[in-house]
Amino acid sequence: MKKYFIVNDCRDLIKEITKEQYNNYEIFNKKIEEYSNIFDCFINLKRSEAAIKNYLKEISKNEQKTVYEIYSDCKFIFLINIMFGRILIDNIKAYCKKINSKELIKYIYKVEKKDEIRMLKVLRNFGQHYALPFSNLKIEKDEINDMTTIDFLINLKIIKNCSNLNRADKNYVYKLKEEEISISTYYKMWMTCLNEVFIKIKKEFSDRNAKLINPLLLDLFSEYLDIEDENLVQGITKVDGDNINFLMPVDMIPINFTLIKNLIKNEWISYMK
Repeated sequence: MKKYFIVNDCRDLIKEITKEQYNNYEIFNKKIEEYSNIFDCFINLKRSEAAIKNYLKEISKNEQKTVYEIYSDCKFIFLINIMFGRILIDNIKAYCKKINSKELIKYIYKVEKKDEIRMLKVLRNFGQHYALPFSNLKIEKDEINDMTTIDFLINLKIIKNCSNLNRADKNYVYKLKEEEISISTYYKMWMTCLNEVFIKIKKEFSDRNAKLINPLLLDLFSEYLDIEDENLVQGITKVDGDNINFLMPVDMIPINFTLIKNLIKNEWISYMK
């Protein structure tokens, strides 16, 4: 006789569920696969955003670092953000095509035409071959409010002379008249844009699957939503056996519980400490 359970990170059977719940979650899990690449990428994007914010706080208080040390650090932390930002766009494009949403395909096409997203693509393509060409930084201190603002500049001339840029990237950068651009300004703009895009895609996914999300996920996981340990829930499984002490697992459907909690509670994702 088969029984059905939610399992934790130790593969302990922590809650028995019905066969209907198991079957419905199996259906829903296939739909989650379409969306999980976007969600996981956005999580990593927010982590990189937190790393940048934390680093800027650190160097505003630490005057021991040289300019070249700061450049070296920023080449790393900004490139990670750039890479995940562009991967997010690519994953969303693939998702929109897979679900065959003409409205979302048009929407993401317009997003890609935005200045900040075009710059994001240029820097991603450049950064795949060369270190980001940081050329200057501006530091402004507000003694009254005890705030320090740091603006990082990138040498646009070096990017224009890069032989690895494609025609679209070259056409875009050659229209820019500046010799230096503020990556700090562009970074804030593309993060604002990417946040808005993610919210729209998440809403589309939630609305399209509302009949499964609301009753099914709440019934399965409501008692675990306020537990900080997101590794507690690892999957659902069916097992063979009549005696609880002698059950043999048949298979397990893994659960991304961070994603599940975000769908149920509709939380904003932040990794700032």
